[in-house]
Amino acid sequence: MILVVADDLDPSIECVRDNDDVVVATPSSLSMAGWTLRSGAPPTVPEALGGAAVRAVLVRVVRIRAESLPHVHPEDRAYVAAEMTAFLTAFLAQWPARRVNPVTPGNLMGLARSPEGWLRAVAMDGLATCVDPPAAEGSSSAVVVGAKVFDYGPIVDREERAAITRRIAGAAGSRHLAVQFCVEHSTAVTGVSYQPRLDERLWLALKDELLRCEQGAVP
Repeated sequence: MILVVADDLDPSIECVRDNDDVVVATPSSLSMAGWTLRSGAPPTVPEALGGAAVRAVLVRVVRIRAESLPHVHPEDRAYVAAEMTAFLTAFLAQWPARRVNPVTPGNLMGLARSPEGWLRAVAMDGLATCVDPPAAEGSSSAVVVGAKVFDYGPIVDREERAAITRRIAGAAGSRHLAVQFCVEHSTAVTGVSYQPRLDERLWLALKDELLRCEQGAVP
């Protein structure tokens, strides 16, 4: 069983819901009874979310947002969202479920970097960046899932974009992220994201990666 932690407004939820071996946990699910986190004991998830049957987790939220908690009193939402984020950070760090990215303070999906921080890191690694990409129609990106790279850009320079994407993912200790490229300068990086929109082929690759990768997060 795979637990997918995602926001209610995440368009990729519909891609994963129609799977018997997947259960989706939205921010409101964190209010369920059954979440446990104790010193010296493995964390547990509610039975309604798979309980002990959950063997892997895919996180698609940076943090819990106050706007995602309509069931909480408006004056308390910001506080509750912060507490839920802190709980999930500790929970995921201790939970021995398989996952594709490590949790870090400030980001439940991976490294806590701003868009500018990603571009600085990419540039420091000697890769080309495009800070102010020219206005152009279309988009270009590549998504890494384990050893595979799925390219969503022009045919030209695909192998180079795949190598760049693997390099950025490797430096981040990540098995899953997306790299956006400039449309006009096809190998210049314009951004990095842990939350690419999933289509069927990405989801199937993620399922395979989650169910086969070694227990726990990537070091």
